[in-house]
This record gives sequence, structure tokens and C-alpha cells, in this order.
Amino acid sequence: MIDKLRRVTPAPLIMRALVFATGFAALWSAAPGAALSPRFLFFIGVLSLVPAFAPGSRFVDVMMVLAVIFWVVATLGTGQTVTGPGTFTTACALYLLHSSAALAAVLPYDSIVDSAVILRWAARAALVIVVSAAVSTLIVLTVPSVTPGASVPVLLVGLGAAAGIVAVLSWAARLKKREL
Repeated sequence: MIDKLRRVTPAPLIMRALVFATGFAALWSAAPGAALSPRFLFFIGVLSLVPAFAPGSRFVDVMMVLAVIFWVVATLGTGQTVTGPGTFTTACALYLLHSSAALAAVLPYDSIVDSAVILRWAARAALVIVVSAAVSTLIVLTVPSVTPGASVPVLLVGLGAAAGIVAVLSWAARLKKREL
């Protein structure tokens, strides 16, 4: 075990640290404000260590679902107001958790990685976040003038549609992978 720890290289270590940080940020930003005690922060810190040590496991998915559950409980359950920056922070942390875990999962702990790989990943992640910010801003500015009030059923239908699109895209990706 100690021999393996001596062979750890910087790039996989950095990616796993990023998995930890973004997992913690996702849970922290999504959690209800009343739950943010030191004990709870310690709990989500320990919970965030698991995907950092096993980025290729299903625990990354569990963390992401847990963050969404926290966000839904915070907004619908406790009546916490939904803010654009808070929701965007949670969404960015979830995206970066997923993306960094995917890269960390394919990097063996002792691999030598060219810095260009990490820089290309960072540039792609930054591009996705910037484009998401632009689209989100456009939606926030135009939707209130189109629909004066939104209801919970409309929110749930929208979430269902988004989940359906993700399921279809995932299914198509699996089909394409089988063809290769």
C-alpha cells in the first residue's frame, strides 16, 4: 500500500482532489441553509472523499443525486428562495464533479499525463460553463416576461423532460459504443 502511495503522480492526484472539491461544493451549495452546521459540513466532507478515492464507481452518481435531492428539499421543502447564482453554482459543481470524475476514473494513480490533456479538459469545462451561464442568463431575463408565474407541476414536467432527454442520449451513446 505504501509503495502504491509513493508512485502517485500529480495529474491523477489533482483530478481526484478536484473530484473531492466539486463534490463538496455541490452538496454544500445545494443543502438547505438551516442544515449547514459544522457537523453537517464535516459529514459532506467525509462523504465527498468517497468519489475522490473511487471516481469510476456509482458513488459519483449517488453524490450527484444527493445534491439534487438537497436542492429540491431546500427549495420546495423548506421554502428557501431559488436564486440564479445559487442554482448556477450547484449546477456548475455538479457538472465539474461529473466531468472531473470521468477523467480521474481513466487515469491510473501512477500515470504520467501530459499537461496538455489537463489543459484541454479545463478549457472544455470552462467553455461549457460559460455557454451555460449565457443561456441561463438569457432564460432568466426572458422567461418572466413570457410566463408570469411558474408552478411545481410545471417544474416537475420540465425535470421529467430533461431526464428523458438524458436517458435517450445515454441510450444512444451505449448503442454507438456497442457498434465500435
